[in-house]
Amino acid sequence: MGMTSLRPGLAVSLAAALGEDPGGVFAAIGAGSGTVAPDDECIRFEELGYSVSERSYRESEPAVGDVATAGGEFFDSEGNVIARDSGRMQIVHHDPATEHWVAFTRVSYEFEDGGTARSMGFVDLNDQLTGSRVEIYIVGTGGRYLGKVGTLSWVIESTMSAKARMVLCARPLEKCCDTGFSSISFG
Repeated sequence: MGMTSLRPGLAVSLAAALGEDPGGVFAAIGAGSGTVAPDDECIRFEELGYSVSERSYRESEPAVGDVATAGGEFFDSEGNVIARDSGRMQIVHHDPATEHWVAFTRVSYEFEDGGTARSMGFVDLNDQLTGSRVEIYIVGTGGRYLGKVGTLSWVIESTMSAKARMVLCARPLEKCCDTGFSSISFG
């Protein structure tokens, strides 16, 4: 199975082909260029816990087209809630020869400080379910996060919890974040 690394341009094309770009997440990432103000700072949440509070999925063998929804809370090391999320994941690819699965995910976030963000991207389900760190793009859509771009990454700890990292910056994505995303194969 050949591996292809998803870059912003490719992700925009794939999202457009799927009819998926709510809130212009990929459009904002693709436009992430320009100068960086000297006082520009990133918003970083390095060590977040995540707890699933609701989820819905088909309890049978997975298939391309299956959809799962989930919501939960991000919290800091003291247990303070930082944000709540609500999202959707759809399986978009399966390679029967290797049992490799890929899903497209999109999620909305409401932060305790009143800000909002959206994320979307392709997730290698094999990596996610075996405890590897997975990463998707995130874009601030309101409050102090508005216009900032970055990444959200997580490592699954159990079916109901994960450890996460979120970074949003008002600068080109290449300058704020490690964009060495997991390679994902599409056959």
